Amino acid sequence: MAGIEYNRPERDGRERDRVCPSCGRADEVRSVQAVFLDGHQHVREESGAGSQRQGITREVVSRLARALAPTPPAPRVQARGCLGVFLVLVSVGTFLVGSLAGHWFDGGAGETRPEYPYPGWGEAASGPEAGLFFLGVISGIALLAAVYLFIRVSRDGRAYRERTRPGLAAAERLWNRGWYCGRCARVHFEGEGAALTLQEFRVRVWTAGGYGDLAETYPAVDLTVARRPDGSY
Repeated sequence: MAGIEYNRPERDGRERDRVCPSCGRADEVRSVQAVFLDGHQHVREESGAGSQRQGITREVVSRLARALAPTPPAPRVQARGCLGVFLVLVSVGTFLVGSLAGHWFDGGAGETRPEYPYPGWGEAASGPEAGLFFLGVISGIALLAAVYLFIRVSRDGRAYRERTRPGLAAAERLWNRGWYCGRCARVHFEGEGAALTLQEFRVRVWTAGGYGDLAETYPAVDLTVARRPDGSY
């Protein structure tokens, strides 16, 4: 959530006199903030046995909580960052192999140079010069690719913050006025009688924050609620 932390309310976000304008019921009406917070859970997964037993804790976010989020999802940059680190390792590894085998940083031509790591290492089957030059090319390309990925990760994160941070306070003010009905999966605002779908609610909140156009790029998942035979929810 873009680094924003919300305080969990002492109550569960219910009010007895809060009636949903869509289904006319009040037993499943809760504040949007309470529903959003309940949709975030930390799950611990353990593997191994005995002294080798290890555990990791990860956050699980429900579809409903994602649909009620007041901001667009942050860009996923973990994969690009890991790929950038891998390319840096490739660049360093190929450079070290080429420099050691080709004696790139040795002294003059008349000096005796040791063979590393064994005699004949620098005399590849297709000729040492071409092979070692190819290692240098690989090292340079991998380094340039890693720098490009790191720049993209930084730019994407900065662009996300610049887009969402200025209007986040306005979006949260409207978001905090929302009430969600678990019976009909509709949201209404305090002081308004119309019930909105999750997508309509997202458009209203995100538009208040100045990034409403992103609601089409990141559509909310409207939940399907079955009606009873008498027509009620």
